[in-house]
Amino acid sequence: MSKINEIQNKINELNGGEFQKMMDIYFSKTIDGEVYSIGSVIGNNNTKTGTPDTLIKTPENKYIFIEYTVQKNNLYKKFEDDLDKCLDESKTNISLNDIEKIICCCTGRLSTEEISKLASKVSNYNIRLELLTLDAISFKIYEYPAIASDFLNITLDTEQILDIDDFVKVYNRSKLATIQLFMPEIQK
Repeated sequence: MSKINEIQNKINELNGGEFQKMMDIYFSKTIDGEVYSIGSVIGNNNTKTGTPDTLIKTPENKYIFIEYTVQKNNLYKKFEDDLDKCLDESKTNISLNDIEKIICCCTGRLSTEEISKLASKVSNYNIRLELLTLDAISFKIYEYPAIASDFLNITLDTEQILDIDDFVKVYNRSKLATIQLFMPEIQK
């Protein structure tokens, strides 16, 4: 079985809290800003009501809202409702002008028609929408072997080339020496 198939199968086994925590770790590595897991219970893998599920405050004092679901059916309706809540300033207490992007993550798939309808829902507000389905998420997680290992128990590499944060984690838990290549032209 290919590693992508294995990642997809393992992601499908995650409960809502595990999925949110895995993706919050991913976004903390890929988006510059402070991550607030509003819809996550501290210290366990349960979820709680929150709008949005996760909030990222960027260095430019803008906000990125993230909504998650492991729901398999009626994804369009779920995200349509989530977007309505995210666009309701009385629920978020954040001005629509301060929202840079809304990201919707799911372990299912949306049709092209559904993607188009959801995108048009926020286009009038000058807010970008990013829809990450199981396919896109599995490709993103494939690029982060430490996340695949920690959350999905999948080994993608030999842990010989790591980003700085993962290097420190591996170095601190192991008696083996690990070398990180420093290539400034590749760093994000």
